[in-house]
Amino acid sequence: MTTSITIITPPNTWNSKCICIFGHKFNNMKKIFFGVGIYTIIFAACQKSNNEEIVPAPTNSQWPAGTSDYAPHTNGSTFTFEIVSGTPSVTDSFTYTVTKDTAIAGLTYRKLESNKPALGPTYYANYNAGVITNITYGFTIQGFSIPEVKQTVLKDNVPVNNTWSESINVTASGFTVPVSFNYTIMQKDFVKNILSKDYTGTVHAKQVIGIPPLVAAGLGIPATTQVDNYFAKGVGLVQKDGTGSNVKIKRYNIIR
Repeated sequence: MTTSITIITPPNTWNSKCICIFGHKFNNMKKIFFGVGIYTIIFAACQKSNNEEIVPAPTNSQWPAGTSDYAPHTNGSTFTFEIVSGTPSVTDSFTYTVTKDTAIAGLTYRKLESNKPALGPTYYANYNAGVITNITYGFTIQGFSIPEVKQTVLKDNVPVNNTWSESINVTASGFTVPVSFNYTIMQKDFVKNILSKDYTGTVHAKQVIGIPPLVAAGLGIPATTQVDNYFAKGVGLVQKDGTGSNVKIKRYNIIR
């Protein structure tokens, strides 16, 4: 399905060779990430030890509407991530807090509020029939503000090598540019070690973001960008690897 989007206002504070697509801001100085966001520094000095699991993740599958084993976004839950990005690399961290339920198109979405929107923008997440859908309001592609983007980040009920695709049309200065999002389930039900902690029941979902080669050449950026997302059972997103950035979960507190 293709969504048409018209650019609102092009901020004049961005580098002309900068692109931010679904959590990745790229420029000729550094490349920064997140599942719909951009990242800078937050109180790393105040963090406790890596992967301090404050409350064990629930093991049963009886979750409230809009949540699941791979999207345990219950109200009051928190998820803290470490991000390494840039050249030279800089290590920072940020936290999401699930703040409330929001009805969107008849479905229950959970609002994940960021304590540092410049690092990880606030977004809305829904789980329905094996599918995790995220919606982000107000992000940037090539220095232009986009009002809303909806993406299917995971299908936990499909086998390895299953694929799906989405696209949007971005309109700027009278020109329409298609942006494609192609996903593949690369691996399922494996153990992934993150910051010296094992996460079981992990699913690896690859996302390839693409724009037309001629457009990419004119902007001086790659035509495709790969993002690797890892979701662990009972925890949700635990790692996200993109060009020039690496995001890993440090600790979480899931409320039941």
